[in-house]
Amino acid sequence: MAKTLFDSLEIRQFRAFDYLKIEQLGNVNLILGKNNVGKSTLLEALWLFANIGSPEVIQAILEGRDEPGELRHGTSAEPTAWSLFHGHPPLEWISSSIQIGRIGAPDSTLSLSITWLRRTSEMDASGVFYEAAGYDGGIISASQEFVEVGPSSTIDGDGPLPAMVVKYGSIRRVLQLDDAYEDVCRRWNLQMRSNRGLSTPCVLVSHVGLDEVYLQSLWEKVVLSDAKDDVIDALRIIAPETDDFALLGNRASSIRLRLKGSSDPVPLKSMGDGMNRLFGLGMALACAKDGILLVDEIENGIHWSALPEVWKFVVKVAKRLNVQVFATTHSNDCLRAFHVGTKDDEEMAGVAVRIEKRNGEFGVEIFDESRLAVITKEAIEIR
Repeated sequence: MAKTLFDSLEIRQFRAFDYLKIEQLGNVNLILGKNNVGKSTLLEALWLFANIGSPEVIQAILEGRDEPGELRHGTSAEPTAWSLFHGHPPLEWISSSIQIGRIGAPDSTLSLSITWLRRTSEMDASGVFYEAAGYDGGIISASQEFVEVGPSSTIDGDGPLPAMVVKYGSIRRVLQLDDAYEDVCRRWNLQMRSNRGLSTPCVLVSHVGLDEVYLQSLWEKVVLSDAKDDVIDALRIIAPETDDFALLGNRASSIRLRLKGSSDPVPLKSMGDGMNRLFGLGMALACAKDGILLVDEIENGIHWSALPEVWKFVVKVAKRLNVQVFATTHSNDCLRAFHVGTKDDEEMAGVAVRIEKRNGEFGVEIFDESRLAVITKEAIEIR
């Protein structure tokens, strides 16, 4: 089996999941389950893990769910980072921590928890995050000092200030949640410069694809590299006559294709949903090298007859670039195509994971390649 970041997964107290345990994962993983069972939430958990609890990713998760936050500074709503905790409890009631990582690997588990700080000296505007390696429960000190006082039911006036503690291995960061979120993000990026090597390359493709800003950021990583050929191969699954592509102007929406036998470039957006989906998928795979690719409802916009070739493409490129893939689906055609696309490469293990919720608890059933062979042959419904 090729190298994988996650051979198992454990999630605690994150959004829909009070506790989720997946004991087996492969190089390429297809997540199944009914609506509102947490398939997209699983991808969000992996995205947050890969970015070591980044407040910018927290903001993107909440905005992606249309959770506007609350008015705290100025006139615009700011993200309520504590909404990530299971059950959406009030901030002052949160006592458990979010945990995301491999089973039995506490040193590489991401942990997010709520604490309360009491100021012991004058506020210094530079102190939103604090390096607290070796912190023993006493004073967090930088250019100002705080005492960590634990949960509290009051955050008004001169009472304790709410903060989120982000822990990963030896890293411990305290995010002061009463500050403007823009400052929280800016200072996080400054503090994490020296730890960027600990984050994992990760690209998330939503069910509607990559937005223009995100696609623009990926463009520069792909266009001058060998990965451009992978994107062209993806487009050829639907349009074999694709010869090249280019960005005209400064907008990702201005992508043009060069087709064999045609003298005029063709706008990508005129080629239909399937071509746009494959373009985004190819770009995302190329930019997830040595990391994780997350795709929500991977079959969206793609005709069922093309899905086996899509999965073969994903397996081939993921193997070469050392990318672990997690995708969700509602489609039985996609499941059958997944088996076709993964069964012939012994080094790239394909695993289907069905998530169920019964009596308020989450359960998981694993379908490895041998089980998938039986299921697809007998046309057994497992979604």
